[in-house]
Amino acid sequence: SVTIAAPRDDLTDDLRTGVMSIVPNSQYNFVPGTSMASPIVAGATVLIMAENSNLTPADVEDILQISA
Repeated sequence: SVTIAAPRDDLTDDLRTGVMSIVPNSQYNFVPGTSMASPIVAGATVLIMAENSNLTPADVEDILQISA
């Protein structure tokens, strides 16, 4: 089952995956991998913690899994 979705880590000629991000020379491109996936999970965690800062890491993990 999917708990939280984040970008894939591969690019193919006919399918662009990842997150649109700024690259050198003020250009945009799709960037895949954990460097782009981690902020998505961290952001979800911050939103959960903003509602209840007393949650433990295990609590946050449970919430992410239950609310998927």
